[in-house]
Amino acid sequence: MIFDRNENRPVSVLLGAGSMGTAILRRVAAGTTILFGDISEKRLAEVKKE
Repeated sequence: MIFDRNENRPVSVLLGAGSMGTAILRRVAAGTTILFGDISEKRLAEVKKE
């Protein structure tokens, strides 16, 4: 897999911050600003702590 496709994009966005999606986005979007969105404020707080 190629993980450097986001080098010219300063922000990566994930809507629906489940554990699988957040793990993938953190790997693929390394070095960018990551924006997480979810309907559950509790889940967003958990992701923020991580």
